[in-house]
Amino acid sequence: MMNHFHFLFATVSFLLPIGSETWQELRFGRIEPNKVKYERGGMTISVCESGSPLVRIHERPLRIRRVTVTGTVVGELKVPIDQPKAARFDDALLRVGIITAGEQRLSGLQKRLAPEWLRQLDALVAKGNAGIGEIRSGLLVPFSEWVGESRINPKFDIFRDIIADAPELGGKFRITVELPDAPTTVGLWLQADGDDSASTFQIHIDQILVEEPDIE
Repeated sequence: MMNHFHFLFATVSFLLPIGSETWQELRFGRIEPNKVKYERGGMTISVCESGSPLVRIHERPLRIRRVTVTGTVVGELKVPIDQPKAARFDDALLRVGIITAGEQRLSGLQKRLAPEWLRQLDALVAKGNAGIGEIRSGLLVPFSEWVGESRINPKFDIFRDIIADAPELGGKFRITVELPDAPTTVGLWLQADGDDSASTFQIHIDQILVEEPDIE
């Protein structure tokens, strides 16, 4: 008698913990940092003409094909809908970035010349004996008309940004960053920015869902 085995494809997904013990704040030079409050089951990022990233380094490298962040926006990003395309990436309600693994490490000279946030990120990634590849980011912006626009950051080409979504009328949002090639990643990057636009708003993050590649 022949046994028939049926293999099913399944998505491996899990929720990331959101707590002060797992996220580290970096600083952008003289720019005022955001205020972050960790609550049961989520976090609130308060922006007041400020901007700073939060970074979470994985305990081990992960292959990721999708990250989805859900939450609510209170307040607004003070930018016009007809803002020039080059400036639409300067401030964002939220930037969700996936830090891919790579061989880039700062040399001694680069460490002296690099901004503080990049030195901090390099040191955090190095603890896992990894380097930085790129940061693939999806942006949450005020206007759905901007969705789909993309660019490589002209100052720091490790950032590859795409405008991914805009909040609903009541402020709720669900932003998804797709990585079809499911690269090996070393961490996540969350950034709310209002310094260039002199904006004041809050981002409540309720859930961060990570999906690994399908398996047989």
